[in-house]
Amino acid sequence: MSYRLKVVIAILTFSTVQFFPTTAAEYLGPDQPHIIVHGYGQIEQIPDKAIIRFEVSAIDNTLYLAKESVDKTIAKAIKVAKKERIDEDDISASKINASPQYDWQNKTRVYKGERVSRQVEVNLSDIKRYNSLVDGLLLSGISRLQPVELGFSEQKKLENKALTLALDDAKLKAKTMAEHLGTEVDGIFQIAPIEHGSIVTRMAMQASAESRDDKAPLKPGKQKIQQQIRVIYLLKKEQSVN
Repeated sequence: MSYRLKVVIAILTFSTVQFFPTTAAEYLGPDQPHIIVHGYGQIEQIPDKAIIRFEVSAIDNTLYLAKESVDKTIAKAIKVAKKERIDEDDISASKINASPQYDWQNKTRVYKGERVSRQVEVNLSDIKRYNSLVDGLLLSGISRLQPVELGFSEQKKLENKALTLALDDAKLKAKTMAEHLGTEVDGIFQIAPIEHGSIVTRMAMQASAESRDDKAPLKPGKQKIQQQIRVIYLLKKEQSVN
């Protein structure tokens, strides 16, 4: 191998490693010439499911009356969810939270009653029903609606697809770099993920411009699914001439 090739490979290896907080003692690279590349894969997809979380709370003279009010509202909300064809297994409620409530009047703390609250989570597999479900929940009397969490029913499949793109990207980079340096890739020494399947929301929800109703329905925007990897490729050793 020429002196120029050794120097260029050394520079490439050193500069690539700087992206990671790896000390010299921790880095166990191969003895033969090699290059380190980062592969990046990304796909964009419209979410097809959503997780809706809301809170129901009430304040009354006794815990019993406050809980009874909360239970009635949750029962109405569950009825709305079932009407939207959501199975009971996709509806979950947290434990009841209860605490006395006070208010300040003329610098004096005044007892207002007992507050009872409960969190409910609904997994919506058909995102087209989001608007009608939310409208029904609000009409049922829920106290607070939290921001919707969008997702994918085939999350793992999409992550694997992004990972394949990342591997292809790393392979192409290694081949291009090796050919430019006048050598060839001789195998793989190590493959390591940099970040696991992160999802970056581009637009959580957006209004539909096509709707002519007074209440324009919301529809999800595209989200990104990303995968990043680091691959150490071995380079062919220069054959010695006898």
